[in-house]
Amino acid sequence: MILHYLKEQSIPLEQLLPFAKDILLLESLNLPQLQPQLEAFYAHEGRGRKPRDPLKMLQSLLLMNLQGEISFTQGVK
Repeated sequence: MILHYLKEQSIPLEQLLPFAKDILLLESLNLPQLQPQLEAFYAHEGRGRKPRDPLKMLQSLLLMNLQGEISFTQGVK
């Protein structure tokens, strides 16, 4: 799933190489099976803007952790 998303974004391979080990680890976790449980935490009444994909948010959080990033503000830059 992660690899498919990265291909769609046309991210140059050189930019991905530093993260290759962590990306493959996340890919091996089979996180898509958690999608229904993660979506259960979101309001379904349509309040506010459309929520971000909870699976991508979890993957981002895990990748930041694997990279040793402890700040959300710095991690998204």
